[in-house]
Amino acid sequence: MMPWALMSFMVIGSLIKELMPLTPTYLSNKRNVLNVYFVKFAWAWTFSLLLPFVSLTNYNVLQNILPVLVRLFSLLVVLN
Repeated sequence: MMPWALMSFMVIGSLIKELMPLTPTYLSNKRNVLNVYFVKFAWAWTFSLLLPFVSLTNYNVLQNILPVLVRLFSLLVVLN
């Protein structure tokens, strides 16, 4: 019973949104100040935890600094 109810809510909600779209507002704009700030904040704390984890675990496994630097450089390239 419950999976069918959830699936029907999902389909009905998608149809309602498709047929009656919301009017654009400042907060729905992806370039608003709050959105840009929170996205940059989220990337900053994510990478501040991810970079040390990746570097330490890769160095412990590989025992070589060059592949670790390549992996970290690829993460920094993805960021841009």
